[in-house]
Amino acid sequence: MEAWGLNVLTLAITYMLHLDLDVAVALRFEQPSFNVTDDKLGISFPKQDPSWYHGQDASFQNNEIWLNPNPNEVLTRRESNIGRIIYKDPIQFTADMSFLTCFSFEIITTATFPLSGSGFAFFISASKTAPAHSTGRYLGLVSPTEENENGQFDFFAVEFDTHKSDGIDDPSGSHIGIDINSVKSYAYADSSPGSPLFPRLFLYNNYTFTAWVEYNASTRLIQVSMINATSPTPCLGSPLDTRLLALRSFYNLSTLFRNRTMYIGFSATNNASEDGMQGVGLFSWSFCNEGENGRDTSNDVLKLLCEVLLPLFLGCLFCIAGLYVYRKWRTNSRTSPQRDGLPQTDEELTSSRGKVAQQFSLIELRKATQAFNEANKIAEGAFGIVYRGTLHDGSLVAVKKLKQGVRKEQEFEAEMHVIHKCRHRNLLQLRGWCYEKGEAMLVYDFMEKGSLDWYIYGKDKVSMEVLDSEVRLNILRDVARALEYLHFHSPTRIVHRDVKAANVILTNKFHAMLADFGLSRLVPDPDEKEVIVINEAAGTLGSLAPEVFNGIVSDKSDVYSYGVLALEVAYGRKMIDKSLEKDRYLLDWVWALKEQGSLLEELHSEVRASMHTNHADQWKKVLHIALLCSDPAPEARPSMKQVCQVLEESSEGSLRLLQEPLPLTKPPRPDAVQFILSSYSSARL
Repeated sequence: MEAWGLNVLTLAITYMLHLDLDVAVALRFEQPSFNVTDDKLGISFPKQDPSWYHGQDASFQNNEIWLNPNPNEVLTRRESNIGRIIYKDPIQFTADMSFLTCFSFEIITTATFPLSGSGFAFFISASKTAPAHSTGRYLGLVSPTEENENGQFDFFAVEFDTHKSDGIDDPSGSHIGIDINSVKSYAYADSSPGSPLFPRLFLYNNYTFTAWVEYNASTRLIQVSMINATSPTPCLGSPLDTRLLALRSFYNLSTLFRNRTMYIGFSATNNASEDGMQGVGLFSWSFCNEGENGRDTSNDVLKLLCEVLLPLFLGCLFCIAGLYVYRKWRTNSRTSPQRDGLPQTDEELTSSRGKVAQQFSLIELRKATQAFNEANKIAEGAFGIVYRGTLHDGSLVAVKKLKQGVRKEQEFEAEMHVIHKCRHRNLLQLRGWCYEKGEAMLVYDFMEKGSLDWYIYGKDKVSMEVLDSEVRLNILRDVARALEYLHFHSPTRIVHRDVKAANVILTNKFHAMLADFGLSRLVPDPDEKEVIVINEAAGTLGSLAPEVFNGIVSDKSDVYSYGVLALEVAYGRKMIDKSLEKDRYLLDWVWALKEQGSLLEELHSEVRASMHTNHADQWKKVLHIALLCSDPAPEARPSMKQVCQVLEESSEGSLRLLQEPLPLTKPPRPDAVQFILSSYSSARL
């Protein structure tokens, strides 16, 4: 009976999905080259309105697409044109959809900088064809003569602009920009001579580039990274450690996508000029998107249901009812596994090392959190969303639902067991995990006091309790002990990667427990002196070590973040504080205080009010250590073992480290990191 119901339901859903095959929802598209004989070629060439456009369309040549003709091959033809290609089907974007696209291209110019142009762009647009008169500086994206009524020309684009146009604030004739419904860029990076990105991303040297455009819907982070190559290379084969982060900004693209159909593709424009023409060749392209709701569950499916013939619709309802009874029977017949308790004493820590982490089912966690109801949401970070839940035995848990897909289930399970074996009184114990249907979740015991950020900057004003000087010093000691354990004493050496106040959980007695270490990376043995190379700078801007922006992560990255956290606890300010005006970053502001000799005078009012005589010396040590920890050079930072020796006043290690002098002035950040932070500061959030 159940098998028959499932088969009929499968046929019904298949029929419904095929009612509109021209709309893609979840898409993974890879085109390593553009061979015109390939019957799986996934692109199309939309025809422009002949009433205003009479130029040359994009064309194939040698397994490549030339959006603008190669000027070396059409020297006698100086015509303006818009070259535009799109993925063959429109895509249904959702508000929570992240995406990643990669493409290789070349810009060929026959003029000297900056006399050629206009440029090239990747776009996601509501319009299939180029808007009217969108030649030249408008890059085939926006019309200078038509109003954008009802969002018909809404778009997101990343432009590679080769002409400094008047009236739209272009920084130079070679720059990279993020465009939102306008060719006046929301954020940009200058790549002209004299800029930080010159000469590697200079657009006039006839280079071949591979670019990655990434959008994380949960963090609203847009990143554009590139490599400079000498010949066309497929996206998937490019070495990750050679990427250069060109542009990084924040924007909530869900306001643009609004659960509607969009087109993805490329556009390039070229104005006729006696100075010289420009050609743009596209060599490869890949694209994939991902939303938390998977293949869709929204209004489009309901609309399709309504269009199905009545007999088939009734049959589907019958099958769904049968499937519900079947699943209910499976759930009730399942034996509930035994749960581990959270160790509280050293004896329990020792006796419980042999236990394994509990594997929860997706059904259990959905029920516990009321289907991940927004009302149960208690926190959100770069890696996931945390929900309060109540298990069937009445115990409260915090369920962290990871936002992005993780590795294979077997690898995830093995890593969770390793993490579960990490037991320390200052680590929030992992109670269990779930990996099912592509969803990955971590389960912790719920802590009523919440996280440290609620108290040090009054995040939600949920409590009248204050953290005095003694409590804050103890919290910093607790976090340092947790990191020392992860770096030196855990079963497998671990780097946390996101040390911040929101990940420090407080017990009822205000002891600190470091959370989210289950999202860290396992690293080699310390004797091997290796580091991790990653694809992106994961973590929280403001507390990230400079080397992380180049994809390098080690235990010294955690040391840097700890230094920033210590300053937040001491001064009661966020790592990025708009009230600081000129010195927007807390670290810059503290260095200014150090140069003025007024580090203690600006401590948080609660610290100063409760500070005893001996506390002044302790805070001097904390601030000295914090500035050493936050040095831009990893080799100049102490280890967490040394930090613990200072905070716990171990005479041998404490004296040695405290005698290490601080620089007279703030150590400079690497140029690339300063550029990223400056771009963030100037972004219109």
